Amino acid sequence: MQQEARGLAVLGDAAGTGRGFDNARELTAQAAEHPEDEPPWIYFFNPDMLTMQHGLACQYLGRHKKAVELLTAGLDALSPEVRHAEWVAYYRLDQTRSLRALHEDAEAARVLDEVADLAERLGSARLARQAAALR
Repeated sequence: MQQEARGLAVLGDAAGTGRGFDNARELTAQAAEHPEDEPPWIYFFNPDMLTMQHGLACQYLGRHKKAVELLTAGLDALSPEVRHAEWVAYYRLDQTRSLRALHEDAEAARVLDEVADLAERLGSARLARQAAALR
């Protein structure tokens, strides 16, 4: 459901995006009531991830203030060991894009510094290139 909502955001359908994320939150809550039924491949998906996905959709729609709010909330809710994973850093790059769109350059630079440090620690050339491209 959240993938469909993101697709609608790419197409510019704000109303459909909102409905899609409302449905995704409802389905996530229903699934949480029965954790014994979760498939093993769903281990990474939780309400925090859904919040970050909604942030991306808001960015696609040009709603940068809401994107920053959602991305920040989702990222801040992640456990410390997950928060510093390489895949999470790409959400930080999206956060930076919306911060820049809002002319919050100091905060964008701070986030980029964190991503660049992480890229160096992990030895991720791809992440380092993408962070450098946003400087």
